[in-house]
Amino acid sequence: MSIYAYVNNFDARVLCIMINVRNVDLCIAFGKRLRKLRKAIPLSQELLANKADVSISQISRIERGLLNPTLSTVYALAEAIEIKPELLVCDLLD
Repeated sequence: MSIYAYVNNFDARVLCIMINVRNVDLCIAFGKRLRKLRKAIPLSQELLANKADVSISQISRIERGLLNPTLSTVYALAEAIEIKPELLVCDLLD
């Protein structure tokens, strides 16, 4: 099995733990919220990436819960979808 196939068989929880994320459920919930808000506008991942000045692969990994975005990325994403940053992060685990 190739390394690529091996990594793709992991779920988000395993990958987040592997990169030392404290709260995997939070990463997954944030990604779902971002995807929901992005699609409601609607924006493609590519357009969101361009507006937030991040890579398309970074948007994809965040939305799948595989990447824990930095605070500055959260603010850039919020600005790109024209919402307050707190709307991206409030009550994620409720």
